[in-house]
Amino acid sequence: IGDGEDVDILFFSDDLKKFKQMCKTRKKKKGVAVDAYPSCRKGVAPYLPTALAMKVLWNRVRYKEKYSVPSHEHYLYTMMYHILYQKGTRSGVHPSDATQSKAGEHDYVAVIK
Repeated sequence: IGDGEDVDILFFSDDLKKFKQMCKTRKKKKGVAVDAYPSCRKGVAPYLPTALAMKVLWNRVRYKEKYSVPSHEHYLYTMMYHILYQKGTRSGVHPSDATQSKAGEHDYVAVIK
């Protein structure tokens, strides 16, 4: 994880109390910033569409036998959603021709290849 980057955490909405408790019991340390998102939120636009969020969580895999991460397939779907809907034109990705894309904060075209 590069300088100035953060980690996004997606969790089942039913685990919100558990997640909040876990955050309270951890001592604040300097390190990587974390953004946390429940699988669905009432009255607020969710980080991912609820159906996609649930598929990501149900199909998660273990990374380094320690962390749950999206499967390769769902990583691709969430990255594409992130590029198209969350970053939009700021991503630098041309909407219909990737060869015309420009460098944005990240080389998203390379990420999804």
